[in-house]
Amino acid sequence: MNPFTWMIGERARLVYEAEGSFLWCVVLVNDHDPKPLYYQFAERAGAFTWQPLEEGPEVCRIAIGKPST
Repeated sequence: MNPFTWMIGERARLVYEAEGSFLWCVVLVNDHDPKPLYYQFAERAGAFTWQPLEEGPEVCRIAIGKPST
């Protein structure tokens, strides 16, 4: 399955479902900067980490994780 063909809502749903796991980190690969998703997560300050791995013009890779406690 090519992640670039997923609808934005489907990708966001998968990320939110992963959040329920005890320990998790999701690497989101996108063809543009996923700032709208960042702002959705930012509404829950401190509930996630957001680490850009690649910020190129063609591919953006972001590691989204649960902060260590």
